[in-house]
Amino acid sequence: MAKGKGKGRRTPHRSATRGRAAVRRHPAAPAPEDLELARGLREAMRGAPLSTATLVSQMIEYTEAGDDEGAPPLAAAPTLANLVESLIGIPIAETTAALHVMAILLTDEVMAARIRRELAGRKHPMPIDVAELASLRITRAVTMTIPGDVGEDLMLELTGPGVRDVTLMTYVDFRGGPFLKDAFLMPSSLEQAKAQMREIAERDGFAPDYPEVSLADARARLEAAMATYGSLEHMLEPQEMWPGLRPLLRFLLAHLPTGGYGYPGDAGIPMDLDDVGLDPLDEEFEEEVHDLAHAFLAAYLGSEEAEAIGDDDLIHDVAHEFAAIIVGEDEQYSWETIDIERVMTRVLPPLMPAELKEYCRAPEVLQAFVRHCHAVAGVEEAVDFRVGMEIARWVPDYLRMREDPGVVAIRNALETAALAADSIGLSYEDPAVEILGSVEALATLDDEPLPDEPLDVSGVPADIVERVSRMSALADGAIARLYDDVELRTAARRLIAKVAAGDPAIFRRKSGDEMGAAALVWLVAKANDQIGESWTLTVGELMDHFGLKGSPSQRAQPMLAAIGGSTYYDGRVRLADPLLLTSETRAELLDWFGDPH
Repeated sequence: MAKGKGKGRRTPHRSATRGRAAVRRHPAAPAPEDLELARGLREAMRGAPLSTATLVSQMIEYTEAGDDEGAPPLAAAPTLANLVESLIGIPIAETTAALHVMAILLTDEVMAARIRRELAGRKHPMPIDVAELASLRITRAVTMTIPGDVGEDLMLELTGPGVRDVTLMTYVDFRGGPFLKDAFLMPSSLEQAKAQMREIAERDGFAPDYPEVSLADARARLEAAMATYGSLEHMLEPQEMWPGLRPLLRFLLAHLPTGGYGYPGDAGIPMDLDDVGLDPLDEEFEEEVHDLAHAFLAAYLGSEEAEAIGDDDLIHDVAHEFAAIIVGEDEQYSWETIDIERVMTRVLPPLMPAELKEYCRAPEVLQAFVRHCHAVAGVEEAVDFRVGMEIARWVPDYLRMREDPGVVAIRNALETAALAADSIGLSYEDPAVEILGSVEALATLDDEPLPDEPLDVSGVPADIVERVSRMSALADGAIARLYDDVELRTAARRLIAKVAAGDPAIFRRKSGDEMGAAALVWLVAKANDQIGESWTLTVGELMDHFGLKGSPSQRAQPMLAAIGGSTYYDGRVRLADPLLLTSETRAELLDWFGDPH
């Protein structure tokens, strides 16, 4: 008997009434060749000679330092060891190229040996400048010198397999050092680079010289300048390729002859922070540093910890150094472990006195200062404890560095610069000659305001009157907008007339009127203490008014020489003429020298 319709049938499972279940798919991981790191390396390998070496040098620099700030995106890795392991783990041509460069540039021989073992099993064809990087050498060195410059360009010719027409340009700043302020590669032969730099200098009215430098001297100069840079690095803005090129330059210098002569001991002069390009220490920044340091000192001095150290001057100095670091790093005053490593191994060793007792006290002050910052910021105790342990961890390294030759060299350079700054001629006659032009000028020195007087071109050669007038008008406009000071305007008008009479050739050269006007304003403002980090106006603001970049100090040097003026150890401009000084400046001089009337 047939079963009834529908009886005994199993109801279909719900899923059977639907289509085939979709297969769950996950996004495919990008192929190694498509990673950003690989793309960047591939582009460098296809680029100009040493492009790969430049990129990898930057990667090493920013991962060795443990600080990705300012690093190119490709260099973003927590540590150098992690970066190396990542490259080893991706066996493609691009990472092989990076490892070839690292094997040459790394100073960690254990890590370099690990890389060489890996490379022994890789067979990717390499660009010749990568494969033969170990043969790259500096073959010639010249300096570019300009009268009145505060530093020098050291130009290095590079030669190696696959490398031709490449010059490594370096700039060593003599202020506060000397220190290596910038380095970059030019895709030009040394002779071409000299011609290009000469053209730029001549546009600004300068005729540079290019004296040869022995390779041993080049090594001595640049190694010392690099070491000094290390002590100032926390205050300096990174340049486009510096300090990223430090590993490459370090390798190149290591293959130059030794026994050369570095910069003379008196090469260093105190830094004018506004000119040298340090982080903008404006009034707000300075005030915050001052307030933080003094709040700490008020709480710390007199405590048992401070009494045990027993050197208030030492505590005062390092407190201001610590305050400048943390104010620039973190607006909440929260210290990180990476900050501690940098301070303990790079900042403090050359700044501290070599005397053992004083040298050993700095970590104690740092511990107390960090606790103060964290109390102000409300940082959790666990974080405070971790940072404190980090200080303790780096103490042995800090102590070992006291007599490190590199640290000693930096410390000596800084002490030399400080002594130069402190040895400003404080006899009665020398400053009078520098500032006023003669001792006799003291007899007629007064503090009457300079009158509002027009530009006097009666002593100016006829062929440059138009240009002098035009440049003076530009300076007038800047002073009116930036200062609104009649005395400064009169001083600037007198100064340009005196410069034109003293050296008319300055105004016959092909150069920008705006830069000349900026130099004019800079000179009178500098001589009257009206420009700089702590004054009414910064150099950056002056240059912004004219739509210019950089500093007018180089352009100002021929003007200064034309009137018999000078720059002195304290950074002040000496115009050697009281008629170019405002009443306020002359009143201060009367207080200093004593009123002769």
